[in-house]
Amino acid sequence: MLPRLAIWSLFRDDAGDNIARYRARIESLDYPPDLLRLYLAEGDSRDNTLEELQAWAIEDHRITVTKFDTGLRRHGHTADPERFHILAATANPAIDRLCRDGWGDYAVLIESDLIFQPDTLKRLLANKPDEAGVFAPMIWLPVNEAIRFYDVWAFHSLDGLNFPPANPAWFVAHWPGEPFEVESVGSLVFFPMDAIRAGARYNENVIRGMALTAKGAGYRIFCDPTTHVFHPPIAGERW
Repeated sequence: MLPRLAIWSLFRDDAGDNIARYRARIESLDYPPDLLRLYLAEGDSRDNTLEELQAWAIEDHRITVTKFDTGLRRHGHTADPERFHILAATANPAIDRLCRDGWGDYAVLIESDLIFQPDTLKRLLANKPDEAGVFAPMIWLPVNEAIRFYDVWAFHSLDGLNFPPANPAWFVAHWPGEPFEVESVGSLVFFPMDAIRAGARYNENVIRGMALTAKGAGYRIFCDPTTHVFHPPIAGERW
């Protein structure tokens, strides 16, 4: 029997094509629709992101939309403390809401711009090495004509070191070929709902901080190197 998944995703200035792509990926998931709920968080948008999410929620009773404006500027893909504050302030109300609803076996972060396959969630569940663990796939970023590891901020090995921004061949040569334990993960993450009830939330370290909070509460954390998710190319990113 498949578990119930409460998914949360964050949006800012994503009206139009960005929301349409996210919606298409969610609706193409090879997963029973009645075992999914979505908690979509929006904040500080200057376009129609909120209105488009609310319109979707009217069509689909599984969707809850939360809003939290910080009034702070947009930072792009930077490790800036103010950006981390914005992410935490926007995400935590959605996580609080799914916790209050009390529905679901896992709370699942899916960053709203990720590219994943219809079977991604099923693959991760089938490969999980620990029934009570936190787990995530590998996250890749196209750069020029190559691919490198994307979420080097969130992913840390057990010795506390960041994952290197190396190419897939390097990881195949250096990492195990099956799910292995790490210190923290990010981007697309399964949290047992009990970890959310125990207080796992974003903090100044964003999703890494949430993973470390779960780890501190006794939850082991795993990376699945056999399941791959992609982040869209980022303007200006180069090797």
